[in-house]
Amino acid sequence: HAVRDLLARPEVQDVAQAAGIDLRAAAMNVERLEGEPRARAARQAEELDRRLAIDGVISSTTLILLLIITILLIVILQD
Repeated sequence: HAVRDLLARPEVQDVAQAAGIDLRAAAMNVERLEGEPRARAARQAEELDRRLAIDGVISSTTLILLLIITILLIVILQD
């Protein structure tokens, strides 16, 4: 699962921890998604993962913003 894989990346965990983001809660919300919301979250996670793989390094500010946006979408779409 793309979102779970992204959330498991060490650099994502480091940034989330520094920002006080609970990745376990985000991962649980992802597991509850179905249909289009789940597919959308997966596409976003795949894109961020792809960027991390291509760039090798992404600025922490950019990563924090992308991570927060992804998590907010996961939480919002879950409702």
